[in-house]
Amino acid sequence: MMFDSDIQESGILDVLAWILDRVDGQVGASDTPLGLVPRDGGIDRAGINVTDEDWAELFAIDREAWLDELTGTEEFLAKFGDRLPDALQNQLNDIRQRLQQP
Repeated sequence: MMFDSDIQESGILDVLAWILDRVDGQVGASDTPLGLVPRDGGIDRAGINVTDEDWAELFAIDREAWLDELTGTEEFLAKFGDRLPDALQNQLNDIRQRLQQP
Protein backbone atom coordinates (compact mmCIF):
# COMPACT_ATOMS: atom_id res chain seq x y z
CA MET A 1 0.00 0.00 0.00
CA MET A 2 1.21 3.52 -0.72
CA PHE A 3 2.11 5.90 2.07
CA ASP A 4 -1.31 7.44 2.61
CA SER A 5 -0.14 10.07 5.07
CA ASP A 6 2.62 11.23 2.68
CA ILE A 7 0.15 11.51 -0.18
CA GLN A 8 -2.30 13.51 1.90
CA GLU A 9 0.43 15.76 3.27
CA SER A 10 1.81 16.51 -0.16
CA GLY A 11 -1.55 17.73 -1.42
CA ILE A 12 -1.76 15.23 -4.26
CA LEU A 13 -5.26 14.20 -3.26
CA ASP A 14 -6.36 17.85 -3.26
CA VAL A 15 -5.00 18.28 -6.78
CA LEU A 16 -6.73 15.12 -7.95
CA ALA A 17 -9.96 16.30 -6.33
CA TRP A 18 -9.66 19.59 -8.23
CA ILE A 19 -9.11 17.74 -11.51
CA LEU A 20 -12.16 15.54 -10.95
CA ASP A 21 -14.30 18.49 -9.85
CA ARG A 22 -13.11 20.39 -12.92
CA VAL A 23 -14.11 17.52 -15.22
CA ASP A 24 -17.53 17.47 -13.56
CA GLY A 25 -17.88 21.24 -14.00
CA GLN A 26 -18.04 21.85 -10.26
CA VAL A 27 -15.06 24.26 -10.04
CA GLY A 28 -13.79 26.99 -12.30
CA ALA A 29 -10.38 27.57 -13.77
CA SER A 30 -8.34 30.46 -15.10
CA ASP A 31 -7.38 30.44 -18.76
CA THR A 32 -3.69 30.86 -19.63
CA PRO A 33 -1.83 30.70 -22.94
CA LEU A 34 -0.97 27.10 -22.10
CA GLY A 35 -4.33 25.94 -20.80
CA LEU A 36 -6.46 26.00 -17.69
CA VAL A 37 -5.12 26.33 -14.15
CA PRO A 38 -6.90 26.38 -10.80
CA ARG A 39 -8.39 29.67 -9.71
CA ASP A 40 -7.15 31.15 -6.46
CA GLY A 41 -8.66 29.03 -3.73
CA GLY A 42 -9.61 26.28 -6.18
CA ILE A 43 -7.32 23.76 -4.52
CA ASP A 44 -7.42 23.30 -0.78
CA ARG A 45 -3.89 24.14 0.39
CA ALA A 46 -4.50 23.43 4.04
CA GLY A 47 -1.64 21.37 5.37
CA ILE A 48 0.68 21.67 2.36
CA ASN A 49 2.80 24.59 3.56
CA VAL A 50 2.97 26.58 0.33
CA THR A 51 3.15 30.35 0.56
CA ASP A 52 0.97 32.57 -1.61
CA GLU A 53 4.15 33.71 -3.39
CA ASP A 54 5.24 30.14 -4.11
CA TRP A 55 1.75 29.28 -5.31
CA ALA A 56 1.73 32.25 -7.70
CA GLU A 57 5.18 31.30 -8.98
CA LEU A 58 4.05 27.73 -9.53
CA PHE A 59 1.41 28.89 -12.00
CA ALA A 60 3.34 31.83 -13.50
CA ILE A 61 4.10 31.59 -17.21
CA ASP A 62 7.41 32.92 -18.49
CA ARG A 63 6.29 33.76 -22.00
CA GLU A 64 9.80 34.31 -23.37
CA ALA A 65 11.03 30.99 -21.99
CA TRP A 66 8.03 29.19 -23.44
CA LEU A 67 8.50 30.89 -26.82
CA ASP A 68 12.14 29.75 -26.81
CA GLU A 69 11.04 26.22 -25.94
CA LEU A 70 8.42 26.32 -28.67
CA THR A 71 11.06 27.31 -31.22
CA GLY A 72 13.18 24.32 -30.22
CA THR A 73 10.16 22.04 -30.43
CA GLU A 74 9.31 23.33 -33.89
CA GLU A 75 12.91 22.80 -35.04
CA PHE A 76 12.79 19.21 -33.82
CA LEU A 77 9.40 18.50 -35.37
CA ALA A 78 10.52 20.00 -38.70
CA LYS A 79 12.62 16.84 -39.12
CA PHE A 80 9.37 14.97 -39.75
CA GLY A 81 8.55 17.12 -42.77
CA ASP A 82 5.26 16.28 -44.44
CA ARG A 83 4.69 13.41 -42.02
CA LEU A 84 3.97 15.88 -39.18
CA PRO A 85 0.19 15.92 -38.67
CA ASP A 86 -1.44 19.25 -39.51
CA ALA A 87 -3.26 19.17 -36.19
CA LEU A 88 0.05 19.19 -34.31
CA GLN A 89 1.43 22.09 -36.36
CA ASN A 90 -1.84 23.97 -35.84
CA GLN A 91 -1.58 23.42 -32.09
CA LEU A 92 1.97 24.79 -32.05
CA ASN A 93 0.85 27.82 -34.08
CA ASP A 94 -2.04 28.43 -31.69
CA ILE A 95 0.23 28.21 -28.63
CA ARG A 96 2.70 30.65 -30.20
CA GLN A 97 -0.11 33.08 -31.01
CA ARG A 98 -1.49 32.91 -27.46
CA LEU A 99 1.97 33.40 -25.94
CA GLN A 100 2.57 36.47 -28.10
CA GLN A 101 -0.65 38.17 -27.01
CA PRO A 102 -0.32 40.71 -24.19
